[in-house]
Amino acid sequence: QLFIEMQSVIGHDLAITVQSLIASAEHQGSGALAGVIATITVLAGALGVFFELQDMLNMVLGKRDQTDRALRGFLQRRLLAFLLVVAFEILLLA
Repeated sequence: QLFIEMQSVIGHDLAITVQSLIASAEHQGSGALAGVIATITVLAGALGVFFELQDMLNMVLGKRDQTDRALRGFLQRRLLAFLLVVAFEILLLA
């Protein structure tokens, strides 16, 4: 009955796709690798967002990077962004 309702709202092809997604989600243990890949992808995306936000704030505030410590500064910014992401994840899970 749910399939008929979905079919009337979203169409036959999309309803079949949703039904197959639901059926494949029932398999236990097949999503461990997908979970790891998804976690890495989300973490990388969040790091990129924090890194770009920091760059934009530095541009708005007129702060320039020191050229003599370019690699060290780059690694420090990446570490700071990573720690911010981990801190927000802990807050969300608490």
